Amino acid sequence: SKSVVECFKLFEPLDKRESIVLTESPGSFKSPQWHPNPSQEGGSQALYMVKDGTSSILKCTDIATGESANLIRVGNGASVFSISPDGSRLAILVRGERTEELTVIDGPFDAKDQRNMEDSPFTVNLSVPFSRTLAFFWSPDSKKLLYLSEPIDSISQYHCRWNVYDFSRNVLARFEEHAPSKIFLTQIVPFFDQYSRSHRIWSADSSAFCYSAKSERLGGKRGPTFSWVQHLPTEMGYSKEGNEDAPRRIIKGPETPIPTPLLTGSELCSWSM
Repeated sequence: SKSVVECFKLFEPLDKRESIVLTESPGSFKSPQWHPNPSQEGGSQALYMVKDGTSSILKCTDIATGESANLIRVGNGASVFSISPDGSRLAILVRGERTEELTVIDGPFDAKDQRNMEDSPFTVNLSVPFSRTLAFFWSPDSKKLLYLSEPIDSISQYHCRWNVYDFSRNVLARFEEHAPSKIFLTQIVPFFDQYSRSHRIWSADSSAFCYSAKSERLGGKRGPTFSWVQHLPTEMGYSKEGNEDAPRRIIKGPETPIPTPLLTGSELCSWSM
């Protein structure tokens, strides 16, 4: 989002050789995203950050009409965001010098949005004290957010943990610790907001996810890297609606299904389309 000349441009097809400048003052964020849904006029919409003093504002702009709306204001820090496949929710991770927040807000998000961004409520805060978020991925059904976390004081990557929050039930599942593969940590995690659009960690029915890692179950730190499939707890089954207003329930330890090893020596895995 930053270059020698700080601006954010949208390039049209090469035969036109034109560009649209959306902002001359981009905020501190990783990459813009296309909204999964068209605007009310049927045009494409872009989501991006702009500077506003010491903070940043998330904007949504209709590329065809140029109409734009301020959605939310975030504090001082670098941010990365991802909108759910159905456009109903937006997850945003803001990293400051000493603090970090992973939060999710409800939509809809549109270039005609007239909400007061100062009052935009974060519906769910998934931040955990003394823990940092490395990456997050929306489920295909847009009802769950998968995120990878590790303790702030961890001296190795062996204490990473996958977590899944189910918005339709207010249920959080915390899975066992592991050491992600080197390729996943060095090539996927730093750019996860872009890979989340093409790298399929989730199964198509949103009932399981896959990953490559070392685990105490098979060799520990000195053992080989395996590709694993982690099914969600029965309580998160996709065929039954839950109660999003119920008190948050945390599922962990013996309550979570044991991951299934598929292939040894695998550094990266993905679901088929």
